[in-house]
Amino acid sequence: MIANPFHKSMIWNSWLALLLLCAFIALLVACGGNNEEPTPTTALVSAEQLTEGSQIRVVCSQSCKERAQCGTRQDGSEVVLMSRGGPAVDNHDMVILSGTAVTVQESRAQDVREVSSQIQFPVTFLRVLAENQAEEGWVTQWCLGQ
Repeated sequence: MIANPFHKSMIWNSWLALLLLCAFIALLVACGGNNEEPTPTTALVSAEQLTEGSQIRVVCSQSCKERAQCGTRQDGSEVVLMSRGGPAVDNHDMVILSGTAVTVQESRAQDVREVSSQIQFPVTFLRVLAENQAEEGWVTQWCLGQ
């Protein structure tokens, strides 16, 4: 009986293909899906900078944009949305230019609910006084930086 030289390479190629398929599936499982519970993104500033009297800046960061808490005006300038009446992630009644220096007046953790998943999680809101304004407003931790 004559041995088929291609038989061993075909078996090897089948095992290699199966191994690569398993690795690809494992990669998809590890990286895939947004089925995780939402959690507050790591603040762009440290906890020490969020204390009363601290000077920080409001910024239209990627995290702030992803949560629809800032945007770009027709003139191209970026603004951060704020609320005069208290912590809020919608129905804002105030805007401030991104990059504006502010002084923290108060910090408050409050639960918010993600609309798409209905999952609730805590977010830190800060009442800040703008360097160039006489008004105070509330802004989320997602929109603060240096």
